[in-house]
Amino acid sequence: MRFVRQSLHLLIGLLATAFVAAAASWIWPAASHWIWIVAYVAMAVLALRELTKLMRSRSGE
Repeated sequence: MRFVRQSLHLLIGLLATAFVAAAASWIWPAASHWIWIVAYVAMAVLALRELTKLMRSRSGE
């Protein structure tokens, strides 16, 4: 159950990041390229953080 919850949390976080990036690139089209680069970095950090939490919970820490 914990794995499903953490996976759902990761999916929601990735979708929220993509939504914010899409809205920001729509508002500031000149900076769209940089907005998406920052969004992809944020998505990678979020995914690594969630995977780290998952591995720690499995190892019993």
